[in-house]
Amino acid sequence: MQNEIFSIADAIEFAEFSNPTLWDFKRLTSGKTQEEFTDELISHFKFSHSKHLKIDEHSSFANLGHIIYKISPELINEVEVFDTTYSSDDVTTFGVKIKLDAGTIEIEAHWTLWSASNTPFVFERMFTPLLNAGLKDKVTFNGAKLLMLEPKDAYYLMLDYAVQQNPEQMKMAPDDKLNESEVEMLSQMVHDTTNLFGTEDYDEKVRQIWCNVKITRKK
Repeated sequence: MQNEIFSIADAIEFAEFSNPTLWDFKRLTSGKTQEEFTDELISHFKFSHSKHLKIDEHSSFANLGHIIYKISPELINEVEVFDTTYSSDDVTTFGVKIKLDAGTIEIEAHWTLWSASNTPFVFERMFTPLLNAGLKDKVTFNGAKLLMLEPKDAYYLMLDYAVQQNPEQMKMAPDDKLNESEVEMLSQMVHDTTNLFGTEDYDEKVRQIWCNVKITRKK
């Protein structure tokens, strides 16, 4: 049976994860209050040789909720959405940097906007957790306060950037793009989800909402 992870320091010392993912942090934060995990995180930055913690999450399915809900929002100065695209990538990808006075957590996710099948995860697993965590005015992208905008407008701002960086990616699957009504639907679903945050059986209610996303393309 795998050893239990008790702290970030334990995890690193015993090499439980040398390249941690958000799923590792879901396990790491399980059973801990927001205050307990935040104290642990600050202690890690204080006693480690680096004020930088990198989470490797090379996936368009990355769920920011696995960690953001366990960090005291008043200690977060900024959440910067940044470009994680590799030079060899065909599409533009995004991650986030969670910046505290104590240090920075860099989540190298691969959220993408080029296809109708992958883009909903940006709404569900990046926008929604950030809004739920009360960080609306702290999320930045290219100098803009990203989530002070409507979710649909935040999407279009990121999409414009992606197109400017690599116009060819939008030609890879020309029929597999979100249309205007689908973007409106996803934007409304973010509002519906955040309105439920804190209610009983929230996780199950949210699962049902997002499982009902119907974005299909004719063959």
